[in-house]
Amino acid sequence: MYYDPTFQPQNVKLSNLEVEKLIGKKLLLFKGWRAAEGPYSGQQCYITSPYIGWIPECGLKDMKQISYSEWQRGIDVL
Repeated sequence: MYYDPTFQPQNVKLSNLEVEKLIGKKLLLFKGWRAAEGPYSGQQCYITSPYIGWIPECGLKDMKQISYSEWQRGIDVL
């Protein structure tokens, strides 16, 4: 499944300036896994494309599922 939510992390103490630039912007994601342990235990995690890492559902808002073709068009624009 593919999504284009807004990146809005709860923990704004990010150490990566490139990632900080993405706060409040739309991302292209695909569904990853459900965290089994740690601070995000039980939350669905998503993988970014292009890859900057994975993001737990608590760091996303305005989650909207999109089709693969919409997701691919977005990747092509990046």
